Amino acid sequence: HVRGAGRRPARLPAIPALLTAVRTTAADWSAAGRGRLLAPGLPQWLSSPEASRLTGSPRAHPPALRALRDLGGTDAALLWLAEVEALPLPTAAHRLGLDPATVRTELDRVRTLFRERWRRALGDAPEPEAAGLAAVLADGVLGWGGLDYLERRRRTAEARAGTGRAGEPPRGEPEERTGLSRLLRGGGMFATALLLSALALGASLMAPGGSGADSFTARDDTAATR
Repeated sequence: HVRGAGRRPARLPAIPALLTAVRTTAADWSAAGRGRLLAPGLPQWLSSPEASRLTGSPRAHPPALRALRDLGGTDAALLWLAEVEALPLPTAAHRLGLDPATVRTELDRVRTLFRERWRRALGDAPEPEAAGLAAVLADGVLGWGGLDYLERRRRTAEARAGTGRAGEPPRGEPEERTGLSRLLRGGGMFATALLLSALALGASLMAPGGSGADSFTARDDTAATR
């Protein structure tokens, strides 16, 4: 077997890919003269070398982004759902079709693989100080607003835990059709998760106090408790 022969290009999991699209939309807004709708400083960041690393050649991408993409498939999705989205492991296992009895072992394996790839991608560069795995992932994939996004996902997870449903897997159509899932026909729970994640990042990217940012925040927090 020759590495790469007949192999599909590595892709990001669905949620990071969607969040990347949200950031691209923000860049389009800035280029179209609508930068006033974005968070202060974001239009300037979008034209910075740091931002260009996220959109340029894959070889120039931040080490965490390259490592996550290199994991690919279910491994990358499990790491993102558990670390960044802060989903309970039974819920993540259900969503990915994994065995709940072995998902913790799988997550430990994936964490090790990611760290190996991340450190290899870092090369001689120093590791970030006091940066947990979730922060490394969020900052490496999203760039601007990564840590704010991480905090929003943590708050959403805490809100779910407050309803007593944090560890419950999805239960079918009635649950799937509540909240934001109504906005995506037939999308179900996974579509809802994608949209909630996009809303969380959108709230970080938009100017504070604007009607758009208020709407993002209200929708995310409300949906989390339904």
